[in-house]
Amino acid sequence: MKKVTTIAFLIMLASNFVLAQVEEAMKEMSLGYRMSFTVELPDTDEKVATTVWKDFVKDFYGAKTKWNRKTKEYVSADVDDRTLDEGHGVTFYAKVDERKGDSFLTLWIDQGSAFASSENGGDKEAEKLLLRYALKVARKNIQISLENEEDVLKKLESQKKKLISAEKKYQKEIERAQAHLKENEQEQEKINKAIEEQLKKVEDIKNKLSDL
Repeated sequence: MKKVTTIAFLIMLASNFVLAQVEEAMKEMSLGYRMSFTVELPDTDEKVATTVWKDFVKDFYGAKTKWNRKTKEYVSADVDDRTLDEGHGVTFYAKVDERKGDSFLTLWIDQGSAFASSENGGDKEAEKLLLRYALKVARKNIQISLENEEDVLKKLESQKKKLISAEKKYQKEIERAQAHLKENEQEQEKINKAIEEQLKKVEDIKNKLSDL
């Protein structure tokens, strides 16, 4: 059984509306083949997807998420959600895959007696859950983009300050050089005058010598 649900999910991102899709399908996980729900996260790396998922589950459902190295699943036990809980406790199993710059989070919702699906009405809450999560991811991506652009701005402003500082330094060096040039011109004038006087003395002595 495979079902694709597309809900108009309004996320304003770069002046474009992003349409989030939730796909329901039977997929293999640590407990065998179970009904799952997958949401696509455009332009999102795996690290961001997993970090936001852990925070999302903690904030919305009061559950801690642990990484099961053996099954390669993120497991969230004791999920607090009355719409999903049938009195047997709720556990989330999630996997994140990254492909070509996009991430896909697949979620299995163990309601204790059964896994959530469209057959038992669990699909509606699962879809809402994943869309809320996708919105959190979109916001996180925007926040990261903002921080990156602010870092670039800070670097440019720092470069500008260095250039202004260098300009002031060069200006002072130019002023010092101009002062040295003026002193040099004055010294040359003195030397030229001394040379003229000395040439005259030499010429006078030569004249005296020729008169003898």
